[in-house]
Amino acid sequence: MVSMRLHSDRSEKREPLPEVREAGLFVIAAFEFQKRDERTTRKDHELGAVVAASLIGEEGALVAKALCRKLMVATKSHHISGHDYNDLVKGLLKVQPFVTLDEMFSGDPESQRASVWFFNDLLRFHKDVLAVLEDETVISWCDRDPSVRYPLAASVALLFKRPKDGAPHEWTPLAKQLLEKAPEPRLVLTEIVNRLRPSSWSGSLASKLEGRLKLLDSLRGAGNPALEEPLEAAKKSLRARIDAERRSEQEEDRERNNRFE
Repeated sequence: MVSMRLHSDRSEKREPLPEVREAGLFVIAAFEFQKRDERTTRKDHELGAVVAASLIGEEGALVAKALCRKLMVATKSHHISGHDYNDLVKGLLKVQPFVTLDEMFSGDPESQRASVWFFNDLLRFHKDVLAVLEDETVISWCDRDPSVRYPLAASVALLFKRPKDGAPHEWTPLAKQLLEKAPEPRLVLTEIVNRLRPSSWSGSLASKLEGRLKLLDSLRGAGNPALEEPLEAAKKSLRARIDAERRSEQEEDRERNNRFE
């Protein structure tokens, strides 16, 4: 009901009444995640709209923190997947960016790895929820605990993309900022290199990896001499993998051709 009222307000280009925001706050505070069903996609869309409209100010921050905890508990128990609730996460990041990032990446290293997996699961389904944030917001969040947060940001942010269909991948401006501003850029570079490994592909993996190698070539140490050595080592390792994959693909082609002779 709250979502429908908010949709009506948007259609009429009017601000939601305080009572509507208060009702949304109450609904979100009481919300509990259930196992995925046929209503999950619609529920996600509705929750995202209510969160973005209602979780404002200090009271909204408290509810946002609690909701983030519930979300991660439900994900760890495998009741839901990260990509089930991309609209909800977008809503949280829009209205309470620092609170959401703080809560999602708090805790011990194991909890942080779970959050990294959560955001990467969204990316695997082409849902870049962090795109709702300005790069300056991400950098500002990192600067509050730079030694920990810059590598974390590099492990979840969209680092490269195609400017248009069919074009080669290019680094995002944020990827270069993370390298340039991090107090320990080698850690950020390590995360960037790890992110170059495709989680899925069609066709030749060797060709896919060659595209990733071109990306590494274009970094050129990001203007930091301290990165030249680890960058060259990463490129050497990637070239070796490309060669191994190419040999494996050629051997598979020979075996396939022999079967049809």
